[in-house]
Amino acid sequence: MGLPSLPGVSSAHSSLRFLEFYTHENYNSVAPSAPPAEAFQPPSLPQAIAVPLAVQAEPQVGLPFYQRKCFISMTLLAIGAVLGAVLSNSLDESGDTLVPVPGLGIEPQTSSPSEDPVAGQSAMESLVPSSSVVPKTKPTSNPNINPVTLPPTTSNIPIYLPTWPPVLTMNTSLKLLAPEGSADDWFGCSTAIYQDTIVVGAEKDDDNGLNSGSAHVFVRSGGKWKHQTKLLAPDGSEDGRFGMGVAIHKDTIVVGAWGEDDNGSSSGSAHAFVRTGADWTHLAADWTYQAKLLAPDGAAMDYFGRSVAINEDTIVVGAERDDDNGEDSGSAHVFVRTEEEWKHQAKLLAPDGATDMFGANVAVNGVSIVVAAHRDDDNGFNSGSAHVFLRSGEEWTHEAKLLARDGAARDYFGGSVAIHENTIVVGANRDDDNGEDSGSAYVFLV
Repeated sequence: MGLPSLPGVSSAHSSLRFLEFYTHENYNSVAPSAPPAEAFQPPSLPQAIAVPLAVQAEPQVGLPFYQRKCFISMTLLAIGAVLGAVLSNSLDESGDTLVPVPGLGIEPQTSSPSEDPVAGQSAMESLVPSSSVVPKTKPTSNPNINPVTLPPTTSNIPIYLPTWPPVLTMNTSLKLLAPEGSADDWFGCSTAIYQDTIVVGAEKDDDNGLNSGSAHVFVRSGGKWKHQTKLLAPDGSEDGRFGMGVAIHKDTIVVGAWGEDDNGSSSGSAHAFVRTGADWTHLAADWTYQAKLLAPDGAAMDYFGRSVAINEDTIVVGAERDDDNGEDSGSAHVFVRTEEEWKHQAKLLAPDGATDMFGANVAVNGVSIVVAAHRDDDNGFNSGSAHVFLRSGEEWTHEAKLLARDGAARDYFGGSVAIHENTIVVGANRDDDNGEDSGSAYVFLV
């Protein structure tokens, strides 16, 4: 005879079993003798509950599962809150701040500007190789603190902190104009300064013919800047582009004229001027290669003079479209002065140059030369690079190749370069960090 069916409960005995609930008296009573099998009648049962085996398999000891899960979550949350408070107090006491590193997922910290905005400019840190651990820094009010110097590598990247430079207005600045300037002169296409003397190029001035070019000298006297003289190439000609590159050190000025044709169309040249008292005289007879500097192996379309730099008795002239390492691979030429005579000392090439326009920009500090190759492709098409050369005696050796660690295609890293003592600055005028072609600059220590 089958067992009585319960509402909503399956009759499959393999999946369910019944759990009887007896009164206290039934539980303590003596069970009656079992009747013969053929006469078995099931006892009258109180309300029964069907319990799945899977539920019975879990011992009902302690809290149910969902209650235990909630208890564990609350415990972990409390522990996290305590640890967070401890760490926060520790950081507040030590004053540690994170150093932002582009490309490593650490963003710049937001802080209030320094009381002295100029002192804030000293906050740029040293470069860090990719394999190095980024150190923590502590804020300081000392503007003369020296950053840690690490050897230059091809993967160096400067560490930067937000700075607040002073805002200059016309009360603290001055606008210089060419006394007889005219349309399309491009006055200001290049500039250079040494102490109280400024040089400004105007490569499309027409005094010696259309786009022959010029350079203007301003001196400061009694707190005012005054136009002192206008420099022209003695043999200037149409499309000479004299003034595209200018440089000055002490009483010597160098002016590049990349469009001149002495060694072929747009082979280029560079001119030197020295100052005696208040007068500037062109060093015509005192320069090797007759009246001006020329590349010994110059050829058409080299653009020798596209960039120039000078320090003491060393001049560097870039020829960005020289073809020694391939079309438009570029080169840079070094000239040195002995007494009043200038001689060609070396020709610098990029070890891996190829259509890189090595020599588009140059800088020199006496023992080091920086040459930009803003169309190098190591980090993508025209991502750019810069090369460092060191002098030992009369020899120049390639020391390092500088790349932007976060460089990308068309950044033009090397769009400008500068060096002072052991600090190098490289511009990337089409970097996109602040928007398309917003630009950036990188600082390296060597």
